[in-house]
Amino acid sequence: MDINFSIVIPTWNRKERLLELLNQINLINQNYNKYEILICDSNSTDGTFDEVNNFIIKNKNINIKILNGKYNNVAQKRNLGIRMSIFEYIILIDDDCVPENNFFDKYRKICEKNIGKSIIFSGLYKTDEVKIFSSNYYKYRDSKNYKFLNFN
Repeated sequence: MDINFSIVIPTWNRKERLLELLNQINLINQNYNKYEILICDSNSTDGTFDEVNNFIIKNKNINIKILNGKYNNVAQKRNLGIRMSIFEYIILIDDDCVPENNFFDKYRKICEKNIGKSIIFSGLYKTDEVKIFSSNYYKYRDSKNYKFLNFN
């Protein structure tokens, strides 16, 4: 069964993090070409547009689009990406997340087991341990993280 994904990534002035994410997705999915990436910006001023265009030129095998929302609002950018997506299955990922090596395989398995159902699922994030020990904010945020459910 073919499962195609639209990956929606809201961003703003975080080109280094965004490029790290794009490179990781590219490495993970060299054998999986049924996806598009929708980068939903709001006219970043740090050169994000140029960096993403350079990435597109170097990686012609990846279907990437850059969209600009009217406001710098994460929900509005996600909604823009969802509206512009071409595939039924949509993955929302933040620009500072780095997916696991079996990222696509896990999502594909979940989708195959839930054909015909409307579901939303969220990825697990992990905060760098140095940040957790040095900041009560990160310690609190990490304690509220969703627990991992194994769908294998």
